[in-house]
Amino acid sequence: TAVIDVTGTAPTAAEALGFDPVPSGAAAGYGRVRVGVASPIGWTAALSPLAVVQLGRAAEIAGAAMGAVGDVAAYLCERQQFGRSLSTFQGLQHRLAELAVDAHGASVSVRVAAHAGATAAALGAAAYAIDVAARAVPELHQLSGARGFTFESGLPARTMRLLATRLELAASGVSAEAFASATWGA
Repeated sequence: TAVIDVTGTAPTAAEALGFDPVPSGAAAGYGRVRVGVASPIGWTAALSPLAVVQLGRAAEIAGAAMGAVGDVAAYLCERQQFGRSLSTFQGLQHRLAELAVDAHGASVSVRVAAHAGATAAALGAAAYAIDVAARAVPELHQLSGARGFTFESGLPARTMRLLATRLELAASGVSAEAFASATWGA
């Protein structure tokens, strides 16, 4: 049995030599593991560490976008105008549906890229997530009206996360051009 230590600068593995239970009151309990000599673990994934981080950030955008779409959908169901819920207006339904498809598409593209294990696929998923974040933020605030700018609504926190993660991805070298170059060459 191996024990992985990720507290240092690089992950290391060591053979577990024994286990000393520690009373904790938790159902499974805790314990101390005595380990042998630790050795560094090499990177074994098909993707580079940077591509893995980029995929993680793209997944973060997809999740934040899906959560924000859910928040706005709930608001549109609650809000009454002209004697009926805003969610019954076809124009708002179409706009929200497009956002939902974009957010779900970002999530699916991340999963497909992770399964493919190719740098080009990871760049493609991340580039799509950047695009989704850029289009979703103003549209989500437009659909939620002035309420979307209040901290009580929760939408500003989600959209700030979308924008910040979008900037992090762009700063890490993700762009449509980088995706095209990785896919078809320079």
